[in-house]
Amino acid sequence: MEKLLDRAQHGDKKAMEELRPVIDAAPQLFQRYGDLAASAELSLINVLSGKDALIREMTRRKLEALRAELAAVTPLETLLVARIASCWLALAYSEANYYQNLERLTWEQGEYHQKRIDHANKRYLAAIKALAVVRRLQLPALQVNLIEKQLALSAPGRLELLPPADGTA
Repeated sequence: MEKLLDRAQHGDKKAMEELRPVIDAAPQLFQRYGDLAASAELSLINVLSGKDALIREMTRRKLEALRAELAAVTPLETLLVARIASCWLALAYSEANYYQNLERLTWEQGEYHQKRIDHANKRYLAAIKALAVVRRLQLPALQVNLIEKQLALSAPGRLELLPPADGTA
């Protein structure tokens, strides 16, 4: 199997033809190895943690907790929550990298890092906003018809019943 996988990874079309039935029979392989966003996230975790297995595990758990806190309901929300988690990680990494090297940076390098942080922050906020918009669009519309009587605010926090607009009581 390893030889077959290696051949497929190096462009062997016949090896790929032999692997297709295996992939079709095990969709979890496709979910795990076909998720490029998860692969990119894992790459960043590995860069961030280096050889430190504890940092790697704690970062992975933080991302899981962030996803759980945002609790996706629909497939679109799942994609957006994953994007938020990924952007959070990229922003945190950019800031950590900047602050860890602050004393050694030239002015130009500092400016580069600040721009990198700003761009990561914009992507992070855009992902959060996209999730908020999707969730807002999913809310059911609320319509209230007040035919006979109308409610109005007469003082801050105080509702008052007004007579109908036609003057009848």
